[in-house]
Amino acid sequence: DGEPRLHANLSAENSDIGELAALLTNAETIAGSFKHARLDFTTAGASLREPLTRSELTLDLADATLSYGDESDANQVAFSLERANLSFPASAESRVTLQGALLGEPFDVSMRGGTFVENLVEKQWPIALEAHGGGATLNISGAMRKATETEGSDLTFSLTGQRIGGLARWLGINPDATQAYALEVGATHSLEGLRLQVDRAGIG
Repeated sequence: DGEPRLHANLSAENSDIGELAALLTNAETIAGSFKHARLDFTTAGASLREPLTRSELTLDLADATLSYGDESDANQVAFSLERANLSFPASAESRVTLQGALLGEPFDVSMRGGTFVENLVEKQWPIALEAHGGGATLNISGAMRKATETEGSDLTFSLTGQRIGGLARWLGINPDATQAYALEVGATHSLEGLRLQVDRAGIG
């Protein structure tokens, strides 16, 4: 139809992940390697305004082995990513999915975020995250915003599980512990400070 379109991609195989991690997270203490990574950018539009609502950036990462923390630190954390997919369309929710293992314990994460307009124009970052691992389910929902005198980020955290021993590799507790557990916390942050409200907390 003659409409201007642009598609650009960058891919790498069997490479060091340090520079990529620093680019995406601004963290310089992540080290490791990945088997495959691909970054895609697409856009289209007959005017300068249209690409603002019709662009999409995606990142696919496969078979990554990583560690976090200073090499001299005995508490350096090892984790792996079997698959990671990040999608940031201009006019729809951003999405992130991860599958991997942390300290040898499998986990998966799915997250939905805000649109381009919400994130960069309205300066707020809606978030809906669900993660599973060690028999636990973690949910985080709400919105992150720049703190003012009266408002700012407002998030709800929920962690539940049927057997707390399933978290032994992450928390260093007795792996044979069989108690169920639940924690629900609301967090708000403004220039006045951080306020936490524990709505539920229990073991057993």
